[in-house]
Amino acid sequence: MSDTIDPPALGFESDFVFSDEDDGLLGIRNDERVNRSLATQDQIGKTGYSAYVRHVQYGAYENKSACLLGIDFAFRFPPKGLGRFSSAEIEVTFEKALNPSKPYLRSTDASLDPIVANFAPRQILGQTKPRENHRILEISAPIVFHTPFGPAQMSAKWSQETTFTEEGRLEVHGNLAQDDDHDDGANSVTWDLTENPVSKNGILRSFRGVIVLFCRPCDAFWMRVAVKPVVKFALDPRKLLTKRLVGDKDEPVLLNGRQSLGNSSCFGYNEFDAEDFPWLDVLNLPQPLGIKDEESHKERPFVVWLGRPRHEGGEYLSAFQKKFDYAQILEADDCQEVKEKTPALIAKHGSIDAFLVSMGTITYAPFDQDLFGPLASECGIITSSKAGYDEFDVEWITNQGIWLCNTTDAIVESTSNMAIFLTLTARWTNVLYPTHDITGMTIGIVGMGKVGTRVASKAKAFNMRVKYFNRRRLSDQEKALCGASYRDSLHALLSVSDIVSINCPLNDDTRNSISTAEFAAMKDGSYLVNTARKAIIDEDALIQALEYGNRFS
Repeated sequence: MSDTIDPPALGFESDFVFSDEDDGLLGIRNDERVNRSLATQDQIGKTGYSAYVRHVQYGAYENKSACLLGIDFAFRFPPKGLGRFSSAEIEVTFEKALNPSKPYLRSTDASLDPIVANFAPRQILGQTKPRENHRILEISAPIVFHTPFGPAQMSAKWSQETTFTEEGRLEVHGNLAQDDDHDDGANSVTWDLTENPVSKNGILRSFRGVIVLFCRPCDAFWMRVAVKPVVKFALDPRKLLTKRLVGDKDEPVLLNGRQSLGNSSCFGYNEFDAEDFPWLDVLNLPQPLGIKDEESHKERPFVVWLGRPRHEGGEYLSAFQKKFDYAQILEADDCQEVKEKTPALIAKHGSIDAFLVSMGTITYAPFDQDLFGPLASECGIITSSKAGYDEFDVEWITNQGIWLCNTTDAIVESTSNMAIFLTLTARWTNVLYPTHDITGMTIGIVGMGKVGTRVASKAKAFNMRVKYFNRRRLSDQEKALCGASYRDSLHALLSVSDIVSINCPLNDDTRNSISTAEFAAMKDGSYLVNTARKAIIDEDALIQALEYGNRFS
């Protein structure tokens, strides 16, 4: 069985007027700079496709008689049925007339032709730094500019620079420069991203860009802008096709990543200085408008809440459901039941935009490809009410372009309180201290994060001596708040502690880090309090220490 899929037609047109009248959209009176946005925003959506355009107009000094037009546009591609994304072409057409009532009046004044001044997009792909095993996706996206007055009188050149931000996001900056030679005809520019480390599937969801036009002089005129994306697909990313055949063994790859374009830009025409015009700050422009799917008519995110909160109030859930459409609380006994119930929710409400994982959902773990793979084709974020994230396959989740968020502060007080309560309820019978008083004892804290520092502060209130071992030493200010002193090794801490409080996260370095050698290093009669993950302690070594050693509990 095979089927032919043609790239769907998508585009939009928008009319607006430049005017130097007092009540017009653009004013350049008395050397006053004007930065106004048109109130109209145009959006078109067709079965999963959508687009919008936003116009930003800028005034200049009157004696320089010029103006800028910024066009911010975005496209969202459908999530299913199109195959592997290979390339896109964005075609922008400008039509204008001296008389707004005659939109197709042909002008003989060549000075009114729009001149492309600067085009500086920003591209962000994924949330993880590239790895050697990531497939490289080649993208070629010509952006073609047309004018209604015959052949363009300029050409453009594209340059790009690739950098990584501190967060590991890929940024590609480019600049559209004017060519001194205006005789080569076409008014076009091509940007070619040939080494984009993207997710393993090479998937893409949305496309955003900005075009800045420099127009002179600022006489009143009418202009229409049409922006049309032309999407091309191929079985092999190195081979461009305008359509693709889908066979039994070659299912389309879902387009569900995210690519956004836009960056601060200013025009670069030689006659003027950059300071003469406001910057087109695309980073502060609004995100694409809410996208409607004609099939599901979804305007707001569909959130699936895994596990019912134990002590939630009615007002809490009511407020949550006001902000998110079809917010569901999915109650299940195990991972298999989650996978069985969720497709029915998707069939009823549409694709899932976000998962919220509650406390007490350990039976659903691990949260990995096996659980989320069939359910999260459109998911953009997974949030957890837990501080730890060892139950989540972080690499797989982020490689899908999904944000993963934990909640580091929510349980700090309760966990630190539990550590103190467990310390107070211990049986202090074979030590020199009378009764159950822990004053003067030494508490050794393994892991001085947010919970560890709160345990230290509360232990200090009982006049305990606080020592700690951590990957990072506390600053002088932090040390003064909790009164803790540093030990340069785990064994050095264990050997002087009457009570050992485990407050570190579970990872490859800490798994089974408290084992036979560590129990042997502990003081006779000491106590171990673990309010962190169970797997930090070697269970077999713990049992042996309790049965044959001198640990009390």
